[in-house]
Amino acid sequence: MTVKVGERQAAVDLDIVTYYGQSIVEVSEAIRRNVIERIEGMVGLQVTEVNITVDDLYFEGESERQKSRVL
Repeated sequence: MTVKVGERQAAVDLDIVTYYGQSIVEVSEAIRRNVIERIEGMVGLQVTEVNITVDDLYFEGESERQKSRVL
């Protein structure tokens, strides 16, 4: 995760791993809403963008080590 912070605004870049079969659009929208609500609520900065990159998909049966990275 990278956050660029100005005097009143912030921009966030996130890399995620999600489960195969889940809607990437729905997962991304939920993450985006949550990030915006939390940052604006906790520190009062206006979030101008939340960029989300899906780095990988988790498939059932993968090791627990890999699973710990899944959102």
